[in-house]
Amino acid sequence: MRIGDVLLRNLIENAINMDQKENLGKRTKSSKRVDQVVELIRSCGISFSIWENKVKDGRGDSIKNLDWTSPTRTEFKKILHLLPEKLRVSECVPENARDSLSKLWADFYALYSVINAWSPSDEQIDGFFGSAQKWVSDFTSLRVCLEGFDFKYVTPYMHILVYHVSFFLRKYRSIKQFIGQGVEKCNDDIKMIYHRKSNNHDSTAES
Repeated sequence: MRIGDVLLRNLIENAINMDQKENLGKRTKSSKRVDQVVELIRSCGISFSIWENKVKDGRGDSIKNLDWTSPTRTEFKKILHLLPEKLRVSECVPENARDSLSKLWADFYALYSVINAWSPSDEQIDGFFGSAQKWVSDFTSLRVCLEGFDFKYVTPYMHILVYHVSFFLRKYRSIKQFIGQGVEKCNDDIKMIYHRKSNNHDSTAES
């Protein structure tokens, strides 16, 4: 889900940038676009929050920094399934980027579904390399209208998606048995228990 983390981070940071531009010259600052991202993800049936932390810079001064809920694997699967269509009409994304960003999320969900299939079709397996390669190309093409999509943001996980995942799919015809889903499920359960106990999962929740 590391690639999904990149997509989520970019969605949030571009909303922050939109708020900053809209707040220029205004005495009262608004977080309208960031709030819309929160509501968008919550509309997928996910508990999600963005909150402000104060961190120390290199000189020891406190600076404001935003942090957000880290979805579990199960939650992210639900986000990938439901969010793309919502992005097409959401004002938290610039209008000229909505269709392209929606398609990028939807296409990643399609790739993710092949990876998690016990018996992907021959067509899915044979076409995976080309589809993954095109996905990375589409990712970088968004750099003209959104931040966080330049070539320098192509991660090693994206390289693995294109070259290594496609190789092992052709070799084994399915890689679901290698993805450690049981271990990840256990980690998800532990994370949810921890967040409930510590109130880190939703910073606005009542303790």
